[in-house]
Amino acid sequence: MGEIPQQESEKPREPFDLQERVFRISEYGSSVIKELKSNPNKLVREESMIDDSIDKSIVHYSQVKTMFKEMADKYGVSIPDMDMVIGEKKKGEKKIFTVVDKIEGCDLKRFEKLSEAVKDNFESFYLGYLQSILDAYKERKPFFNDFAEEQIMYGHKSADKDGEDKFFLVDVGTGFTGPEDVRNGYTYYDFLLGAIEREKRDIKMYEKKFGQDCVLHKARQKIEEIENYFKNTK
Repeated sequence: MGEIPQQESEKPREPFDLQERVFRISEYGSSVIKELKSNPNKLVREESMIDDSIDKSIVHYSQVKTMFKEMADKYGVSIPDMDMVIGEKKKGEKKIFTVVDKIEGCDLKRFEKLSEAVKDNFESFYLGYLQSILDAYKERKPFFNDFAEEQIMYGHKSADKDGEDKFFLVDVGTGFTGPEDVRNGYTYYDFLLGAIEREKRDIKMYEKKFGQDCVLHKARQKIEEIENYFKNTK
């Protein structure tokens, strides 16, 4: 797990020269990302420091990067390549800047239909995410708890014009929930149940949206497996 480099400067400044053009990764959220002027194939988003501490921030965001890498390597949930830098805003406020590959394509929310090949690709992507939830529960580890259609894109890295189109999880923020997280009376187990209920609703939505040709049998079976495991081990 590599360290996050700190931008060295005598005067507080942002470490990147950014375009004015912005992208919102969720119409419901406040996360805004911008293009690098020097490389339009890269996007940059800001993250808050942890307790105003460089050391705590390095540990936290390095762990986030490692968890995303595991989702890609172990579960086949493709993630844009990402790197993180500690820098300062113009007023001296320290921030984490996450640099990611720009994905050219269409987010799942704007999809109108899925071909058979794309449907298989999507179900495989979806199964990987569901398996990551089950394994997280078995191992009492954090799981990604912000899986939504506007954060899933089908396409390729913009720098790789001839790259194979596939599904990417493009929201590489801090959307993980761990065993220690208790919010408003909700425990880790409650968040897990909530995530599975959300995915059940989403599957119904996808099947309705894309028609009878998009019946996600394997995803339904995986959710049933997860629910049974939860019931038998609670």
